Amino acid sequence: MVTALELRDKTCTYPGCRIPAAWTDKHHLIHWANGGPTTEWNMVCACRHHHTVIHRHGHIGTVTPNGVEWTRADGTPIGNQPRHHAANADTPNAHIADAYGAHDDGADVDGPAGSQPSGPSDPATMPKRKTLPGEQLTLSPSR
Repeated sequence: MVTALELRDKTCTYPGCRIPAAWTDKHHLIHWANGGPTTEWNMVCACRHHHTVIHRHGHIGTVTPNGVEWTRADGTPIGNQPRHHAANADTPNAHIADAYGAHDDGADVDGPAGSQPSGPSDPATMPKRKTLPGEQLTLSPSR
């Protein structure tokens, strides 16, 4: 079943996320503790970050023929339309291209409706992190 989910979803199904499905948790849409079955129609791929967001904010996913649609607990849609995976068929590894930046998914997808991102998302505009004493590089003259 894991393989079937990964082939169907291709990536984390949360809006804007491109983490490859093989790196994701498999999320029960109707929680297993509430009697939700472990079946393809009740399961989706969600990266660890978004799996936590889904549970923390009570987001609701629905499997559709076009992908997974996500809404907030109050029913408002979250940031996108379901992805059409066929659109990227000519670039099979496109979803991996920037996997480390894949959580930069826009203004209001992680928080309540109307929230804004907490800081700059462009790495060029982000402030540099201070080097800690244990991280300082020391060079010795060659012998």
